[in-house]
Amino acid sequence: MNTENKQNKVFGTIRYIAGVLGFLSVIFAILTATGVVGWFLIDVIQYTKPYTEETKFVQSLTAGILGVFFLFIAFSPQIDKFFTFLETHRVKTDRQADTPGVSIESIFFAVIALGLLTLALLLGMGTLVLRTDLPLLGSATKTVLIVLLVVLSIFSLLTAFNRIIMQSIKEMKKVHWPNGSEMIDYSKKVFTFIIFFSVFFFALDLLLTYIPRLVEKIF
Repeated sequence: MNTENKQNKVFGTIRYIAGVLGFLSVIFAILTATGVVGWFLIDVIQYTKPYTEETKFVQSLTAGILGVFFLFIAFSPQIDKFFTFLETHRVKTDRQADTPGVSIESIFFAVIALGLLTLALLLGMGTLVLRTDLPLLGSATKTVLIVLLVVLSIFSLLTAFNRIIMQSIKEMKKVHWPNGSEMIDYSKKVFTFIIFFSVFFFALDLLLTYIPRLVEKIF
C-alpha cells in the first residue's frame, strides 16, 4: 500500500511538472506567434542576430507541440476518462427505438475529420495562406501540410466508423465466395441465360414487325 502511495505521489509530481511546462510552452508559443517574443528580443534586449519569420514559425510550432505533449502527460487521467465517456455513451435520435444509437466517440472523430478536411480545402484553394515556409520543406510546406491534414482526416474517419467497418468485415467473412469451378459454372449459366433471352426477344421483335405486314398482304 505504501509503495502504491509513493508511486501515485511520484506520478502526481510528474504530471504537475508536465502541466507547468505545458502551460509555459503554450504561452511561449502564443507569444511567439503574436510577435511579442520577437519584439522583446529585438527592441528590448537588442538581439543582434536576424530574427526571421521562419525562425518565429519554427519556435512557435516547436513550443506548441511540446506544450501539447506535456499537457497530455499532465492530464492523462482526465483524457482517459474523457475518451472512456465518448466510447461508452451514445446518442439516440429516437429514444423509443431499440437501436443502440450512435456513439459520441464516432461523432467526435467525425467532427474532427470534417474540420481537418475543411482546413485542407481552405489551404488548397488559397483562402488560408501560410506566412512562411518550414526551413526543411521550403516551398513544399503547403503541399506537405495539406497531405498531412488529409491523412489525419482519413484516420479520424476510420476511427469514427471503426465499429461499423469491423462489423462489416465480420459479416463479409460469413459470405460464401465461389471458387474457380463454381465461378465458371455460374458464368456459363449467366451467359446462356443472356444469349437465350437475346435470341428470344430478337425473334419476338421480328414476329411483331413482320406479322402485321403479312396480314396486310393477305387481306
